[in-house]
Amino acid sequence: MPTDDSMLCAKCLASIPFVNPPFCRACGGDNDGALEVCRHCLRMERPWENALAVARMNGLARVLIHRMKYRDDTPLARTWGVLAAQRLAQEGLRHDLIVP
Repeated sequence: MPTDDSMLCAKCLASIPFVNPPFCRACGGDNDGALEVCRHCLRMERPWENALAVARMNGLARVLIHRMKYRDDTPLARTWGVLAAQRLAQEGLRHDLIVP
């Protein structure tokens, strides 16, 4: 569960559509089946081994990401960085790269 280090209020944190286990080992999103990868990733090639998503790209997550990317709301980069770091620590994973 995210902490208040993300600079979001409790109501906003609660409304972000976080991705929860089981994760797809390919895209890092929700895994909707019994395999290690989701049905979408079964059909695609990828140049990476594992990925982990913080949230689904809808609702408040989409609004915040679009504000950061298209309205130059750069403080939100820290928010997403904190959320990503918390997710990595929660899952006990090391990372090579974090991308928006």
